[in-house]
Amino acid sequence: MNGWSGLKYFLYEHEEHLAGGKDIHLTWDRVTKADDEKTIEHILPRTPKDPYWKERFNAQQRRLYTDDIGNL
Repeated sequence: MNGWSGLKYFLYEHEEHLAGGKDIHLTWDRVTKADDEKTIEHILPRTPKDPYWKERFNAQQRRLYTDDIGNL
């Protein structure tokens, strides 16, 4: 197991809940075998290079929000 296992599980269960009993296209087996860098997407990039992000979030805000559940 890796450091993202709990997060993957939480997000997968949340997706199932939102589906309301309908089939979801991404199976748990596929999630657990996927490369972490390709399965956890950050809205606010971990290392922003684009001025868009740097203008809107200062360094302290980026540290606070980058790995927040709402940013994944």
